[in-house]
Amino acid sequence: MHDQETPAVAVEAAPRRWSPWWLVASALFVIAALAAMLRSAPGSSDGVFLQGVGVAVALGLGFAFVASAVAASRRLGPLRLSTTGVVMLAVLGAWVLLDPARSLLGGIAPDAAFFLDAFVRLALSGAVVVAVLRSTLTPPWRAVPAVALAAVVVASLVQLFVLSGALTDQSVIGGILSVTGLVPIVAVAALAALTFRLARRGPGTVAVLGTSR
Repeated sequence: MHDQETPAVAVEAAPRRWSPWWLVASALFVIAALAAMLRSAPGSSDGVFLQGVGVAVALGLGFAFVASAVAASRRLGPLRLSTTGVVMLAVLGAWVLLDPARSLLGGIAPDAAFFLDAFVRLALSGAVVVAVLRSTLTPPWRAVPAVALAAVVVASLVQLFVLSGALTDQSVIGGILSVTGLVPIVAVAALAALTFRLARRGPGTVAVLGTSR
């Protein structure tokens, strides 16, 4: 009786694959964080310089959100974001890039433009955070956008409280503003780390069919 050949299955490691859109988003978040560091660095008081750095921060963040929306829409990585979440992420990027509140109300009512811009950004960011929390992304990465948003909101409220005149000690005011000014930078750096993690799609495994006797 002859031995009959039977198929055999071997599992081999597949090469690591990277998502280019998530990598682009990560690089843009890094650029935005570095630009924000330059803006908050001691001695950065030149108006033209600060304006240019502010534009770099806005462009980095805006295009990073847009790139993240494109990456999430492709559904190739570990993040499975809902359609609503993808749309909100793209709208957030467009809002940051176009800055319609300042364009429409900046010359007429700057305070209203500031609060409108802050409200819209908070609403869009909140919608994206909820979508990420409901996604298939594994912890602790799933909580990164929520923690980053909460930290930025708290830091902004503290800054408004300090600048309202509630405190009079200039050294205390300067210390609080310095610390709270670092929070958005750390938050953007955390988003850069998250998107870099999402760019790693491997290593996976592949099944290889063969024969055995």
